[in-house]
Amino acid sequence: MKRDRFKPVIRENSLRLVPGLPVRKTPDTLRRLVALFQAQRHTDLLRDSTAVRLRYPRSLALLSLMAGAHTGLGEFNAALACLDEALELAPENAEMHYNKGVILKKAGHPDAAIRSYETALRHEPRHAGAANNLGTLRKDSGDLQGAVQAYRKAIGLKPDTPAAHNNLGALYQQLGRPGDALQSYLSAHRLAPGDADIRRNIGRLLTGHSLPDPVERLAPLLIELLSDDDGPRPADIAPVVCRVVLNDPASAQARAQIDQDLPGALDVLSRMPLLLRIMRLCPLPDLTLEEMLVRLRAALLLAFWGVPLNKKCAEVQSALAGQCFINEYLYPITPEESRAYIRLKVETEAKIDAGVQPDPHAILCLASYAPLSSLKFFDRLDPDSLPEDLCRMQVTETKKERAIRAALPTLGKVADAVSSAVQTQYEDNPYPRWIRADHGHPSITLTQLTDHLGLRLSHPAIRNTSTPSILIAGCGTGQQSIETALRFSNCRITAIDLSRASLAYASRKTAELQLSNIDYIEADILDLDLLDRKFDLVISTGVLHHMADPVAGWASLCRRLKPNGLMKIALYSERARQDIVHLRNRIAKEGVGTDAAAMRSFRAALLQDRDALGVDITGANDFYSLSAVRDLLFHVQEHRFTIPQIAHALTQLGLAFCGFEPTDPRMMSRFRARHPAPEAACDLGLWHAFEEDHPSTFSGMYQFWCQRT
Repeated sequence: MKRDRFKPVIRENSLRLVPGLPVRKTPDTLRRLVALFQAQRHTDLLRDSTAVRLRYPRSLALLSLMAGAHTGLGEFNAALACLDEALELAPENAEMHYNKGVILKKAGHPDAAIRSYETALRHEPRHAGAANNLGTLRKDSGDLQGAVQAYRKAIGLKPDTPAAHNNLGALYQQLGRPGDALQSYLSAHRLAPGDADIRRNIGRLLTGHSLPDPVERLAPLLIELLSDDDGPRPADIAPVVCRVVLNDPASAQARAQIDQDLPGALDVLSRMPLLLRIMRLCPLPDLTLEEMLVRLRAALLLAFWGVPLNKKCAEVQSALAGQCFINEYLYPITPEESRAYIRLKVETEAKIDAGVQPDPHAILCLASYAPLSSLKFFDRLDPDSLPEDLCRMQVTETKKERAIRAALPTLGKVADAVSSAVQTQYEDNPYPRWIRADHGHPSITLTQLTDHLGLRLSHPAIRNTSTPSILIAGCGTGQQSIETALRFSNCRITAIDLSRASLAYASRKTAELQLSNIDYIEADILDLDLLDRKFDLVISTGVLHHMADPVAGWASLCRRLKPNGLMKIALYSERARQDIVHLRNRIAKEGVGTDAAAMRSFRAALLQDRDALGVDITGANDFYSLSAVRDLLFHVQEHRFTIPQIAHALTQLGLAFCGFEPTDPRMMSRFRARHPAPEAACDLGLWHAFEEDHPSTFSGMYQFWCQRT
């Protein structure tokens, strides 16, 4: 019998058994199959040993089938017994050693699984599946270089298999080698362009800022990711998109032509699909592109009465209007522009009063300087006469949100002075501004979540909750509630916020995605005792530090948490936020207001003297939309924490720390290099010392999980 009778493939931890194995059947079906296989196996064994040897392939097949059926039932010991019996018949059969490795991994015995894969490779050095799975186990055990070697061997054996390229890319990313990671991911994507896991990994990699040049080759892939509803958050990959756009020679050509040849510049821009796509999806976090769009907007408005524009130009102007709406009209306005805008608004209103729908170009100009809903004639605009994108974003969706806002349920009445001030801020500037959430993650269970994050639970039973009830306290515009609803299997979410404007946006986006498992309520965290139910999971990220007394708000959340329930909290770090503190102090000293004009003016001043300030926050995405600038620098209330303060609050509230959720994968790698013991990840004292040495570690806030004791 040939040892390669069962042809191997590279599939992560998949059993390679005889064709037709019904590994996904129901438990009842699998039990009947086990009984059938056992009966057939018993018949074989009744015959003499010579007959058994003659039927050697059949005996292996039956034992393999039995192992698969037992595995499907979660009966790993029985499955392993079948494979051990098979290996007594054929001790050099690489496929049986491979299958044993798969089951040992599933049964929670990674070291034994490694030995089985290594044995499979000794008997069959060209077993690509064993090499691939061995790489994963070596990576999990911390042997990263050994994992690289195993993945490379798998790729050498079967270079046309995307899983090994994808695995190697993830490992390179973990090792801080983004260029190599990108090459591996691109190889995987070429082989399996529709694979969601590969696309997610590419999105995570592109969220970073350290990719090597050249990046121009990424343009088609970025357009694909931005056009994919299951792609990453556009804002997460926007820095890379901006870099690719700026590396395109057409970008420099358009910037040079705007003031001398506006139609020519518009023609060039109309042939830059990546730029036009990102402009409609999120704020552009790049000052060079911002300067170009500021000049383009002014040129289009001032040329309204003299430069005819064609359909291609209208597409560019529509994308510009979308970008200005998304960033909430962050761009500065000159006195000349202000006068032209008023003139155009008056002329347009006169036309509508006369029963004539205005030129779409006029509406695009106006929509680039202020939301159409702010115009007196907004309700008299004919949607059919407007560009489709503009109509959807600034007319149809705005009207839907008005209707939703009026119908939202309310819990209690906001009475706390700080809560009331925060409510006013987010009514004026709902936050965050987003168009498309990250809903490309596969649905997971609480067990999978806690395993993935490596959380240390005091009461592990919570992992087995199959239909978790979840409270999101401070859901804002719904990005988090929607991503949570898509990510957790069979969950039911109650999402609260102070701002009806934010909740209306969240509710509209939820309806668009046809999600029915989220209930939105206007409520203050301090009033949650009026909500007569408790939850398996409570999530409140970036909210408590905006309350008058964060610990009192945290205690209110604890009262809504079931015994042994899990909680995710995010708080500002005192150490990581010192640059922001410096700017907030300057704002307070100068008495800068929070109206749009004042915030735009202060932002412009920062850009002019950022070198003298010694503080540069232009690399932060939150610097590129008005609501984000207000949240970042002008918030009416802000507390910051240290890790010892968090530890004290956890003790005070009866919560056990379960672990940080890293916002940067390099964070955990650096900590583990310093403290390799598994239990160190939950030692807040060690984390405090680590942050003292690395002050920017928690620049994205402390994000951590805790459990009610």
